Amino acid sequence: MIEEKEKPENNYFFKKDIVFKSETGMMFCFFIAICWLIINSCALYFIKGSFDFLTNGFKLTFFELELTLPLFLAGIVFQEVTKSILLIMLANVKIKQQLIGFSISSFMPYVHSKFPIHLKFYKRIILFSSFSVMLSIFLCYLFDSYRFLFLTSFWMFFSGYDIYTIFLLRKFKQNYLAADHPEKPGVVIYDNPF
Repeated sequence: MIEEKEKPENNYFFKKDIVFKSETGMMFCFFIAICWLIINSCALYFIKGSFDFLTNGFKLTFFELELTLPLFLAGIVFQEVTKSILLIMLANVKIKQQLIGFSISSFMPYVHSKFPIHLKFYKRIILFSSFSVMLSIFLCYLFDSYRFLFLTSFWMFFSGYDIYTIFLLRKFKQNYLAADHPEKPGVVIYDNPF
């Protein structure tokens, strides 16, 4: 269930919380990760002519954890580094204006702007950083590295909250301001006073 609360701050400005329940976010994450896996598996099947790559990739991913876990964590860190770089390049948010840390509850690193940024930049930053590691899917196609079929599905799963947030923001004007919600999954939208 999506919860939208409009909070008038004075006659000229408003603040709107766009938050969703964790269960809804998890279902969306699971859905897009499975869709990603199915679409790429079908594409690989048409290229390779069999589904042997699935068992090969499964063995590499789940039975060689000494390589899989560092690759997975490197991908998550790479996404957050990409987000930080994009905050600097697109929204002019300097490193000291970013919240960079590690969440114990989700066991994941995070990067956020300390202040709201233009919604158009917010969406681009989230989208580009979410899909930055997805390019590694081409290793499956070009070099038969089938571990990345499963790794990219896991990365897609962990990017699901961000992608779902972008979906929820589709009806808002591009000149609004946006910031990550401080307590719940979602985003806070502000009217741009300028």
